[in-house]
Amino acid sequence: MKHVFFIVGMFFLFSSTAIVSADEVYLKNGDRLTGVVTVNDESEIQVESEAMGTILIKKEFVKNIVSSDALAEKKDESVEEKKEEVAWKRDLSAGYNLSSGNTEKSQFAAALSLSRKTGRDEWSLKAASFYSSADKKMDSQKWDGSLRYAFSFGESLRAYNFYRFDVDHDRFANIDYRLTPFAGLGYWFFDEEAIKWKGELGVGFEHTSFRDDQKDKDEAILIPRFYSEHALIGKSRLTKDIALYLPFNDIESYRVHGEVSFINPLDEHLSLKISVIDDFDSNPSEDTKKNDVRFISSLVYSF
Repeated sequence: MKHVFFIVGMFFLFSSTAIVSADEVYLKNGDRLTGVVTVNDESEIQVESEAMGTILIKKEFVKNIVSSDALAEKKDESVEEKKEEVAWKRDLSAGYNLSSGNTEKSQFAAALSLSRKTGRDEWSLKAASFYSSADKKMDSQKWDGSLRYAFSFGESLRAYNFYRFDVDHDRFANIDYRLTPFAGLGYWFFDEEAIKWKGELGVGFEHTSFRDDQKDKDEAILIPRFYSEHALIGKSRLTKDIALYLPFNDIESYRVHGEVSFINPLDEHLSLKISVIDDFDSNPSEDTKKNDVRFISSLVYSF
């Protein structure tokens, strides 16, 4: 079976805006004029407005005048305050599926996600667990976790470097535990409310300990990752996350982790999440399938 990966080309949009320095004149009746104050004496002021031309106002009707320099300084302070704002995001999800008939099947999944973000840096912690059984016999047991730190740089804060540590366990894939520390660079091609799209490239080290007598494996790896998020109808959204794990010494023994999720908010704190997760290993252990696909429906509580 041949596996082909498609990388979709990305387009960049640029726009420019003209900035014109202007003063603001506040009147006692609540009105405000924007323009350049050319005359300011004891009896009157004169304002040159691009829209209304020259305007003369008696000083007795003027409440306050804010200069363009003061406005620019205030704007800069506002931007800096916004950059330093700390935003916490916490999600707790749980799902359980049960079917009966010719085969009794039960599945349980739980996940926790914590993140702390300012204008330039971000910490995130994630943990997830999945368990399933058929006819009272366990056929899947997985858990994984990750700790990640990212620091944005540049004026736009779109580029960033990151440092991440992953750990996972998969009983039926013969993985007792796998440790993956790695670091790299990333870039937000789009970071808007309606669309988010970023790419990352990391380099790291992977240590795998197996459940049987197979010798532990250590290898250097290259990890490209792509993430996108699109707003749908209402406040629902669709997320896609795919990561490739490519060993330097044996690039044919690669792994792929892909996840597509539909998230629909039910109220301010509760959401319905439906995910399809695919873990592919091109060179798995004996008696282990290459492809492992999970379908998970769960409720997510955000706080």
